[in-house]
Parts: sequence; structure tokens; C-alpha cells
Amino acid sequence: MKPTAEEVLCQAVWAYWAVRQVGHPELRQSARQWIQEQPAVYAYVVRRLQAALKAARRSLQSAWAPYSGFPVGAALVALDGTLWRGCNVECSSYGLTLCAERGALSSAVVHHRRAFLALVLVSRAAAPIPPCGACRQVLYEFAPRLLVLSEAVHSSARQLWWLEQLLPEPFSRALLPR
Repeated sequence: MKPTAEEVLCQAVWAYWAVRQVGHPELRQSARQWIQEQPAVYAYVVRRLQAALKAARRSLQSAWAPYSGFPVGAALVALDGTLWRGCNVECSSYGLTLCAERGALSSAVVHHRRAFLALVLVSRAAAPIPPCGACRQVLYEFAPRLLVLSEAVHSSARQLWWLEQLLPEPFSRALLPR
């Protein structure tokens, strides 16, 4: 049975992650083989991730972080390739602060997007940052297999995670009584 377009895009995201896994030669070889078989799809995903990095960097410039001094920019890549930006917006009542990730997700949902390939985060931290626990849980509702790419802009250091690595025991609708 031929894979769906969605499955092929997800495989391309996996290949992007897999070729960057140092210490796993079999995994990297498998990804390289997939890329040779699907070069156009892989190139498309790489272009979308590069565009998302640029969008997240622009969002970082819009962040409102007067209390923590920790601005964050985010961009979500929807399954249809559209990009949805967000930035953190702090409030003096800290619990009401909006994280960049949830800002991007909210923007996407307003425009009827419900499926996502990747989240890109950008900060001025010394090292790449993962999403906070609350953002992980909210993102899981829409994309349990989400690729998270984080960049520390000053060092250009990057890190990749799968959302399910960052949230190994999520609360999900399957746990709710019917």
C-alpha cells in the first residue's frame, strides 16, 4: 500500500532528525537512503524548517519579556506547509504569561490548522531550550510526533527532540472518562 502524502512528509521530518543523530550509523544510513529515494520531499521539508527558523527569529524580536528578560520566538510548521509564529508575552502576574509555543499554536488553530510537522524555538539562552511542560502538554493534543528544533541565536547551537521524548507520559483524551 502506498503511503499517504502526510505519511511521506512525516518520514521526511524523521529523515531530517535521523541524519543528525551522531553515534547511530545504521539510523543515519537508513535516513540517507530514504532521502535518495525522496529528494524532492526532503528538500521541501528542509526549506520549510529553514523558513520556520527565520520566522522564529523574527518572532523573537517581538517578544515582550520585561520581567524575566528571556524572550522566546516560535514558529510551527503545519502539515500543509504554512508557518504560524508566536512569541512570549509576559505579565506582571507571572502565571498569566503566554509562552511563544502556545501563541504560535493559537494562531494556527484560529486559522483551522490542527496537524503539525515541527516546532522551531529560538532564544538568546546560552544553549537551545525545550518547550516548558505546559507547552509540551498542549502541543501533544495536536501533534504527539512533533519534531522540536531549538536554536540559541548567539551561539547558533541547535538541538532536536521529538515531543514524545520531552513528554514521555502525557495526559491524553484517552484517559478521560467517556
